[in-house]
Amino acid sequence: MGQKPKDKDGKEKEIAQNQDKINLQMVNHMEYHQLLTEKYNLLMVMQKFCDTHKENTFDLMPITFFVEIPDASRD
Repeated sequence: MGQKPKDKDGKEKEIAQNQDKINLQMVNHMEYHQLLTEKYNLLMVMQKFCDTHKENTFDLMPITFFVEIPDASRD
């Protein structure tokens, strides 16, 4: 990869530590994200919102269907 950079005082170790910090992955996490990212919780939040505003929940969000396909190997 090449030589590690050194500063005036030869603090190679400190520079390497700072380089590691730069390479860390930063991920944003929203507090209470599960209220929006999980279908059941999203439905509950939307129902509460729609009840408060006297709206029909399914006028604002699409209906999700669960279709069960029979397993051919069970026949």
